Amino acid sequence: DKLRIDPTPPKSAAKPVGDEHRLDEISNQVIARYLAEDLRERRAPSITWTPKKRSTARRGLRLGSYDASGDLVRIHSVLDQAAVPEWVVAFVIYHELLHAVIPSRRVGRRLIHHGAEFRRREASHPDFLRVTRWEKDHISRLIRAARTGKLIRRELR
Repeated sequence: DKLRIDPTPPKSAAKPVGDEHRLDEISNQVIARYLAEDLRERRAPSITWTPKKRSTARRGLRLGSYDASGDLVRIHSVLDQAAVPEWVVAFVIYHELLHAVIPSRRVGRRLIHHGAEFRRREASHPDFLRVTRWEKDHISRLIRAARTGKLIRRELR
């Protein structure tokens, strides 16, 4: 018998250290401050930046995602720049970790990702309004930066 080698490359390890922000440190702070009780019984998800590649998005941008099958949070690499405040990155991490704490549920044929409990918890975060305003004010710059691959020059406060 010949030795069979699986041609599928192994999953790449999470890369939480960016050029400007350290996702591992920020997520540890978020967990300690807001989710310690929720994650007491389970290991926190791994966290990584998305690969730095140009986006084709014109109107919106997914700033983060949670993959339940791999228990992995991905944060869009466009947020890894000095112009983006750390509290924005922290809130995106909080939002994605909430998905691990409050799983999506099926209602009929629909999958509900942001149910009432999720929205209540998200809105109770102290930075919710500040981040919502910040995102509204700066999303077009983030989309442009993601499309061009160019950094935003000045701080977006």
